[in-house]
Formats: sequence, C-alpha cells, structure tokens
Amino acid sequence: MKTKIFVFLLSSLFLFGCMNTPGEKTNKDTETSLSETEVHHHDLLAETLVLDNGEKWKVDGNMMVYIQNMEADIKAFSENQHKDYKLLAAELKENLHLLTSNCTMSGMAHDELHKWLVPFIAEVAEFSEAKNETEASEAFENIQKSFKSFNQYFQ
Repeated sequence: MKTKIFVFLLSSLFLFGCMNTPGEKTNKDTETSLSETEVHHHDLLAETLVLDNGEKWKVDGNMMVYIQNMEADIKAFSENQHKDYKLLAAELKENLHLLTSNCTMSGMAHDELHKWLVPFIAEVAEFSEAKNETEASEAFENIQKSFKSFNQYFQ
C-alpha cells in the first residue's frame, strides 16, 4: 500500500509541477479529479517510449542533474561490495523528489520522459520496500534496466 501511495504522490507532483511554469499558481491542480489523474497514469504506463524522429529526446539541464545523480548512485552501488540498500533507496527518493519538483519540461519530450519516469518511480518504491536482500537485488536489477532504457531514449 505504501508503494502505491508513494508512486501516486510522486507521479502527481511530477504531472502537476510540469503543468505550471515556475512560480505560476493555478486552480488546475484542484480541478483535476483523482480518477482523471489515475487514468492519465495508466494511459502513460501502457504506452511505449518512442524517439524524436530517430533522435533522443532532450531533457532540460536543471532536471538532468537529478537523473545523472541517480545514475551515478546506481553505478557506485553496483560496484560496491558492501551494499546499503536503504541508503541507496533514500538517495533515489530524494533525487526523484528534486526532479519532479523542478520540472520545467513540456510537450512531447515531457510526455516521453513521463512514460519512463512513472514506472521508474514504482521501481524505486519497490526497491525501498524490499524485505530482504533477494527482493532488493531483483528490484535493483529492474532499476538498472530502466536506466538502460532511459539512455536509449533521452540525452
């Protein structure tokens, strides 16, 4: 249950944060019903990532910083023999929060990033709630696969 709540809250923050320009306040956030938001997320999960006319999508620099931080943390974790799953989960969650709260993207690039990000948020939530090393290891493998996908579609 915690995973679903975490994924929903972080996804909603990303979705709503990207709808407004920085500093802009609108009533759109309060007008969107929960069911509309859920439908949007399910639609995005069902879609496959696509390239931008054969090219990778450009991610805004201020957002890419947090994605690169997560990728570096994942790489360092995979190379470390003493694995602290809880520490990595906390670092990933913090960077996800910063990423979603600093969203400045719009248009198709935003939509494609969202298709990658929503499942990634769920993977991080599963990783953070792993009950043993086997579960954590499996979840970590999914996180690594997700970043391979990110690097195929985004720059």
